[in-house]
Amino acid sequence: AKGPLALRLAANRRELADGDVRDVLLELRRVAEAMYAAAAAARGDEGLRPGVRVTVDVCLEENFGGLTDAGVTTLARGLGAMRAIVQPRILRLHANALTDAAATVLAELLCDTTWPVEELHLSHNRLGAVGVVTLIRGALSPGPFGPKYPRTPHAGRREGGAQGVARVPLWLRLEFNLVDTREVLAALAPDEASRLCA
Repeated sequence: AKGPLALRLAANRRELADGDVRDVLLELRRVAEAMYAAAAAARGDEGLRPGVRVTVDVCLEENFGGLTDAGVTTLARGLGAMRAIVQPRILRLHANALTDAAATVLAELLCDTTWPVEELHLSHNRLGAVGVVTLIRGALSPGPFGPKYPRTPHAGRREGGAQGVARVPLWLRLEFNLVDTREVLAALAPDEASRLCA
């Protein structure tokens, strides 16, 4: 219970369908609650520090059409409902059948998480310029402690140099979608576009 509470949810390449996501979330909740309770019990009267969450890497990639906007909506809303104990760190959702509708709910999740998501993999889907702009604006929206991105690395990591702590951007993979980068840049305000790195 001294280290981070981390969990990897791997249901990739399993022909996962939208209807399976609810069961995946129920199992995630069960395991995360057990991990959280065990960590709290191990700390005794001291308890867990406020803000401690079970970080989860969600790997639902390469389901080749079985996972659609409906499944990702269920996933994002389920993760949002568990925000008191679960913090998504990585969302691997590439090679599915996701469109701008999925981008909208994922942008809401980026806005609503307590701590910044580190990686969001959405390549090889069907996102258009509207969805990509929505994701970027979701990432650029401020969180409860100010701007989420670029994020400050976790304590204990040695990123940055003598000049101070490095700021780390959201790793947002979007290649092989139905989008032209020029459309995205044209839709963004200059201050939004200036915060992007390619």
